[in-house]
Amino acid sequence: MTALPAQAVGAGSIAGHVFVDANGNGLAEPGEAAVAGAKVIVVAQADAAHTYEITTDAAGLFVLAGLDYGTYDVFASAD
Repeated sequence: MTALPAQAVGAGSIAGHVFVDANGNGLAEPGEAAVAGAKVIVVAQADAAHTYEITTDAAGLFVLAGLDYGTYDVFASAD
């Protein structure tokens, strides 16, 4: 019998906070507004066909679950 390595599928997630980074330091600080309703695009680096879109909530937060394990690029935009 040949044993194959186990592979996790669809068990990953990504979460984040979209905010106006007024001082450009990459940290959400008091006075820096959350961006509600921002469109967040998540793209798998290994296969761009695996592209997902989610919208931030009223606090500028998002959670995208059920992703295959891998490396992703994340982009956010808002009006």
